[in-house]
Amino acid sequence: MATSNDVTTKLNFDILARMMTFITRGKHLLAVMRSCHALYQAGVLPLVRLAAWSVDEYRLSSFYAFMINHSPISFIVFDHLCISCREELSDAHNKMLIDLLERSTALQELEVDSSAVLDMDSGVPQAIASLTTLSSLTFSDPAAEEEINYILANLHSPLDYVSVFFVDDCEDPVPLLANFRQTLEQATFICVQLESTEFSYSRLTHLDLRLCYRPKLSVLMTAFPNLEDLKLDAGDHIGVDPEEHPELEALRASNIQFQHDNGPMWKSLESVTADIASLFMLGLHMEIDGLYVESSVGCDVDAAWLRATLTLVSPKTLRLSCWDSPAVLAQTFRVGMDNLARLIVSLECRDCEEYQDLLDALVTGLASVNTDSLVLNITRCYFGDSGHWDATKRFFEQVGHKALADLIFPVVPNLKALEINFGSSKRSSWIGWEEGNEKMWRNANE
Repeated sequence: MATSNDVTTKLNFDILARMMTFITRGKHLLAVMRSCHALYQAGVLPLVRLAAWSVDEYRLSSFYAFMINHSPISFIVFDHLCISCREELSDAHNKMLIDLLERSTALQELEVDSSAVLDMDSGVPQAIASLTTLSSLTFSDPAAEEEINYILANLHSPLDYVSVFFVDDCEDPVPLLANFRQTLEQATFICVQLESTEFSYSRLTHLDLRLCYRPKLSVLMTAFPNLEDLKLDAGDHIGVDPEEHPELEALRASNIQFQHDNGPMWKSLESVTADIASLFMLGLHMEIDGLYVESSVGCDVDAAWLRATLTLVSPKTLRLSCWDSPAVLAQTFRVGMDNLARLIVSLECRDCEEYQDLLDALVTGLASVNTDSLVLNITRCYFGDSGHWDATKRFFEQVGHKALADLIFPVVPNLKALEINFGSSKRSSWIGWEEGNEKMWRNANE
């Protein structure tokens, strides 16, 4: 403990408090605070500001006591809270949580990691709904639907970000979040089906839809007219037979017809991230900066749906993954890749024993690609009961960087930059140029 001659007794408290703000890691700040009473007091505000506080049934009492002991100043800077109580709380704990929320007059970010806490005491959702300073709200657990709907209907904070995991896959968030249509800029919705065109979220630019069943462009483009970034997962359609699911073709045709009837929309859209089936159903017909394909091209249906997408979408940057199947590779690059600024291809090594056919298919496919920049990732993939073997090692041993570069540069027009990655450790970069009518390339690392 400090003595009367300690340097901390000779400094103004404001100077001590300012000094503590330069400590940017919580454990280091706590260590300094434990050294003497003056530094403990000076570190309270920086500590509350620094941490994104998470409370569960085991830490709620101590955290509540800390905040109350330093009230009201602790609540002035308390702006981030995660509630992750997964076990039933006692009445005393519920009262602590409610009081904590009611005192949090500066809270900006709230995450409810376990929605079970919402139906233990009606006072908890009421306390959340009474908050007026929130800019970010996340419900990451699919439960307590009634309580979540109550909060969203009664909350009057100026939210610019919301993330909700709904229970019922028929939930439509468009009318449910109407209170925030003038402030929302980013949103994540899980397990939804969008149907309403009654409300428009003109400020929303980033939308992440997961398990969004039957995405209709008539709804998406009306409700979110100024979208810049779309992430979409329309459910599990991997390996489906299109003949057994004619509704997918019908939805795609309807989405394409809507764009034809209404002219250019989503002029601000820059990037789309989605699996192949979702892209196929969406039927976008426009130019965008980036198209990022989440699922792998693993069968003839995948390749056909990707080609159908690329006949209508013209991205500057395209990222996709393919299985190590020569037959699939031969079909993947046929259409829509003749005007790319950047192509990122991940080749997933699974069970291919002979790589010559694979290389032939890859080179043949890339011959129909026109891009300035190509990134080729040869990635390992564990599958079945074969154990944790690494097929990329065999690929690397049989082929290697230079051999791949020597195969790729001659067949890809205008290629100026090539990056080849075997796994995460073996990487090389190549640059290309023309001398007269002759194409040249060399390792950029040499």
